[in-house]
Amino acid sequence: MAAPGFCRTLFSYTWFLVCWTFQVIILRILGVISPAKQRQILVRVAKATQFWDSPLQFDDYADTFLSLTAYLDVCWAVWHDVTSAVRVGSRAPSCDVIELETGTTRQLSEFENPGRPLVLNCGSCS
Repeated sequence: MAAPGFCRTLFSYTWFLVCWTFQVIILRILGVISPAKQRQILVRVAKATQFWDSPLQFDDYADTFLSLTAYLDVCWAVWHDVTSAVRVGSRAPSCDVIELETGTTRQLSEFENPGRPLVLNCGSCS
């Protein structure tokens, strides 16, 4: 028998998937019926996200919002968020870190030293 937490996780992900699929289908249909209205909605979404601050023009990436690749990427990201669990006292998951000076990618775990906790400061220093 599955654990209650797993059932809740599976339900949450399934519900998200149903809602996300419905929204994408509606926006795709709207693009056929009224491309101007679809663009207006996508611009509103872009303004509410990090995409609006991009140096690219909206028209350069607008068609990617409703692509199959974007749909699958969102589904994978949400699944990863829903299933990942960090517990107090456990090791932090390792993720990619991009060094600003060189642009090289390293694993977060590469910055650990024995006997010393890894403390992340995501703020800016002045």
